[in-house]
Amino acid sequence: MTSKELQRYMASLIAMLPTFTLMKDMLLAPIREGILRGVLFESSTSLKTHFYINVFSFPLCYPESHVYLNFGFRLRNQNGEIWDATSPNTWRDFERAIHAQVIPYLDRLSSAAEFAKVAEKYPQGNPQTLKATAFAFARAEQWKEAMGALDALLEQLDCAVSWQHEIANNSRILRDLIAKNPDAARRQLLAWEAESIVNLGLQHVDLQRYDATVRMRKLCSPSPRRKSS
Repeated sequence: MTSKELQRYMASLIAMLPTFTLMKDMLLAPIREGILRGVLFESSTSLKTHFYINVFSFPLCYPESHVYLNFGFRLRNQNGEIWDATSPNTWRDFERAIHAQVIPYLDRLSSAAEFAKVAEKYPQGNPQTLKATAFAFARAEQWKEAMGALDALLEQLDCAVSWQHEIANNSRILRDLIAKNPDAARRQLLAWEAESIVNLGLQHVDLQRYDATVRMRKLCSPSPRRKSS
């Protein structure tokens, strides 16, 4: 299935998900407390009319530049198989699966605290998983849990690996801010969240019930009496 064909099918699904927004190969739910949630469609490379559906979520309060699928699941059709656009039952089965599996899962992750609770049940041997857990706890302002997860993450990381070195630097920054100035930690998390939104091209997509950038500006405002220009 070509990307244009897949997007056409996805556009027809908006009626089933009126609160979601269509963006490229994704249907995105409203952001809640910095948690990006959605459904990613992926064409099969071997079967022309077939496609995969991936349900995902992850926190934006760490500066991300791509969507990753560590948290979530691959949605399959009623027979436990890959989806076929030519099957007459595909969209009926998908609608059922949306209400039975997708919406309940995404609704359960509608806050940073709930995401962190779910994330910490995943195997923590992957630094990306532990990173998401730690930063979600921090976004929920559960500082004790965040510090514990950050300490575990820093012990696990290999700073000789470039991408892990970057995670270690940001984790140390956040840990120091939590220890010395939680208000500054809040501002940093919102700054990273706004950065992720730009990196992922979400800044012009109407899927925020709040704007992380606006919230950050309010927190950084030197005086509540000062008028904004």
